Amino acid sequence: MILNRAEMAGAMGISKPTLDSLIEEGCPYITKGAKGIPWEFESSVVLEWYIQRNVAKRKLKELDSEKELYRQQKLRADALLAEHKAAKAKSEVATIEEIERQFGELKQEIISKFIAVPDRAAPMVLRLKTEKEIKVTLLEIIDQTLQEIADRAKSAP
Repeated sequence: MILNRAEMAGAMGISKPTLDSLIEEGCPYITKGAKGIPWEFESSVVLEWYIQRNVAKRKLKELDSEKELYRQQKLRADALLAEHKAAKAKSEVATIEEIERQFGELKQEIISKFIAVPDRAAPMVLRLKTEKEIKVTLLEIIDQTLQEIADRAKSAP
């Protein structure tokens, strides 16, 4: 159906100035209006164009929203990375190699301290008479060894 400018704006539910803006955006028309010459629009073509335009605009908005979401996620990731680098520069973050080295040292200390338990316990156990006294003494030596290891672990850098 062919409509003039006022009819086309009315059919679309928009004002004539809004229709003029759409024409500047590329809205199709049959006849360009001038003095004494009315605008002519094929309503089905204009409505199809208008729908496609709105769909495209909506997609652009969705893309912009998605792009903004990714931008914010990148900003958070960059901030976390900067915090990590700052903490590492202050030596607040240990490398895996450093942790493995310290763990290995602590493991060796634990092994050597427990290997020394019999040497520490033997002189004491020889003086004891009952099984209960032996168990209590061994538990005290083990507790003392565990406390030494815990104290060493707390003081580790």
